[in-house]
Amino acid sequence: CGLGYKAGVCIMVSNHTVKKTDIPCSLEGIVSGHRIPCTGHACPQNESGLSCADWHLKGYTDDGEYTMSKEGRLLQLYCHGMTGTKPQEYLTLPQGPSKNIGRIHPDQWYSARQDCPDGPEEGQNRTYLDRGTSEFSKVRFHLGSMEIQTDDLTFANATGSKPEFGMAGDCFARVDCRVKPKGSFRVDLRGTGLEVASIFQWRMETIIGGRPRQPSLYTDPKPAGSEVVHGRCGLCAKCFVPRQRMKVKFVVV
Repeated sequence: CGLGYKAGVCIMVSNHTVKKTDIPCSLEGIVSGHRIPCTGHACPQNESGLSCADWHLKGYTDDGEYTMSKEGRLLQLYCHGMTGTKPQEYLTLPQGPSKNIGRIHPDQWYSARQDCPDGPEEGQNRTYLDRGTSEFSKVRFHLGSMEIQTDDLTFANATGSKPEFGMAGDCFARVDCRVKPKGSFRVDLRGTGLEVASIFQWRMETIIGGRPRQPSLYTDPKPAGSEVVHGRCGLCAKCFVPRQRMKVKFVVV
């Protein structure tokens, strides 16, 4: 679609279909062995606030990447369910599932006294019932509010308790124990043109008793900046983004 080139090869023949190789040949402006600019059928137009539902109404029925416009910037979004009446927008994560992961640590420390372990692996471990891992290739995206819906697992490989996008936690030890949290998450938006609006979106919630220790959150050094956010959370607590909505913004260029 849109602007491009057309090219071709033609030959001249006589009325008796005898090839005449010594006669210059052209067809609709195409000289044999050359190409000229042309315009094909119209490409989808970028419009502010355009949604997958709009593309569906225009007759597009294939799931795939569509160009949207927001705040004067272009954004690639994946339209899912285009054969239905309510297709939805998803943001493809170019860095892949291994870089976009939420994890509730699988081990729970245990001793007969229920006191703190002397070291990070001291004592006897047992499997934590709420363990789980989720790896995301795409995330549900709300273009109007510029938010990622963290609890949509349509394009996630999720096991166990199926943590949300950007969630982490553990119950390896109590909050007053001198060990580091073992739950971890990673959000990597590089290649999307977006970054996390603020790391202060994350909140902590206790799993059993006590006041949770604040999460350890990090952003990668520039040039990645807030395109990459990773952290550790736990000590019988978990961290997550409230309302299942992670606010993002366009990367400043």
